[in-house]
Amino acid sequence: MMWSAKGKVMSRLLINGKLVLYGVVGFDFWDECFTANEVVEALAEVGGDEDIDVLLNSPGGDAFAGIAIYNALKAHGGNVTISIDGMAMSAASLLAMAGDEIVMREGALLMIHDPMTFAWGNADDMSKIVARLDKIADQMAGIYARPSGKDKADCRQIMKDETYFDGQEAVEAGFAHRTDEATETDLIAFDYRTYSKAPEHLKLVAKQNNWTFETPPVSQSAASAAPPRQKKEISMSGKPQAADVEAVDLDKVKAEAATAAIKADRERRQVVTSCEDFNQNRDLAEHLLNTTDLSAEDIVASLSHAIKAAPNVPEPEPKPGDLANDGAAQYAASRSKAEQKQPDLGVGATGGKPEGGRLLARAQKQFGGAK
Repeated sequence: MMWSAKGKVMSRLLINGKLVLYGVVGFDFWDECFTANEVVEALAEVGGDEDIDVLLNSPGGDAFAGIAIYNALKAHGGNVTISIDGMAMSAASLLAMAGDEIVMREGALLMIHDPMTFAWGNADDMSKIVARLDKIADQMAGIYARPSGKDKADCRQIMKDETYFDGQEAVEAGFAHRTDEATETDLIAFDYRTYSKAPEHLKLVAKQNNWTFETPPVSQSAASAAPPRQKKEISMSGKPQAADVEAVDLDKVKAEAATAAIKADRERRQVVTSCEDFNQNRDLAEHLLNTTDLSAEDIVASLSHAIKAAPNVPEPEPKPGDLANDGAAQYAASRSKAEQKQPDLGVGATGGKPEGGRLLARAQKQFGGAK
């Protein structure tokens, strides 16, 4: 949060009167992001009827955050000019469609694709997730269709193909109004290997800078293990040669991310179920584990607090015959009584050593044992 000389709150997204949207749409591991709330606050500070220039450079992010920002920009009363300075990929390309004028600056890229998610569960769970993604994709296709004049079906195919546009291609496809020149911009810290058809130099930049999602950004417990913010060392101008580019196995990346997520969940559960307060408040613990994104430490603290806050209820009086209340003595007595009812196996006459008894003799006769 920033303050003006007059003591008024100023949005960090407003720089020299322009709305600067550089970073990931929504939450980001490396703290290079902008949220829907911040955009709404910045537009309110500008004024509902004032024209606004938006500078965009984003690898994408949360689809719903992108849709929320798109609607906020569309609802703005003044003219909205969106200049794509470096890239507008995934969710960022979605919000770019809100511009009354969309400008592709020199070297800029626009990428449109289907929404993605991480999933865990059985076949029925997977079917529900597929249906949900299809519904979201259909809504997104409608947003792409409006400025381009294309049919929704055409936009859906562009999304399924994961399509990249340079400036001229974006204008020809109807996703931008014109191209313009601009200075070079740095890449935003992001794992570009997430996109199967991303340019190879972007994948290599992510690899060289270790911009890797160890776990999917879906819970606080997973985010707590995220890698620290990375320093940007390679800009768009530093494209590697083809010989330096290594193939990236996207399926392997996804599998490793899923494995890491499962491991993080198991470790979270292990911490909670092994704490001293788990057995005293098992129902609450299971509820917090299964329906919230609280970290293991927060759940343990919640269990402790719940137990301390609970009223003191006296222990019930022990009832005669109740094994749990009578304790070891009752158990020993029951065991002794049961042993007295066991069948007599018989004892031999030589030195008091067992020689077989009735059951042993019967077995020897049947299976040919010693006589």
